[in-house]
Amino acid sequence: ACYLGLWKDPTRALFCETSLSSKLAAYAAVGVPIIFDGPENSVVWRLMNKYSAGMLIENIPQSDGKYLVELFSNREAWGEYVQRNGKMCCREFLMDTNIQKKNIIKLLVENQVV
Repeated sequence: ACYLGLWKDPTRALFCETSLSSKLAAYAAVGVPIIFDGPENSVVWRLMNKYSAGMLIENIPQSDGKYLVELFSNREAWGEYVQRNGKMCCREFLMDTNIQKKNIIKLLVENQVV
């Protein structure tokens, strides 16, 4: 599993709400479960929650390690996280997919950028 943490400091809230860590894309591409420790209003939280791509631990007490024990001992859960991460990676981070989704080429041609 890979750990990804973001600030919970209110002075960094805008950054967390609007920025996507490249670690998320890298971890999803590798195909391992992701343990995210950060605010619920972050881009990372929203994507991971959308795909159920890992553990979202903002509200789990730090002293409660049962969730991590379950992650590392339950092969079925681990496999499900891996599959969902692959889906998130393909749908959100691949350039070809995003070009098709947003029809970027057509927009560039129409606006005489290309």
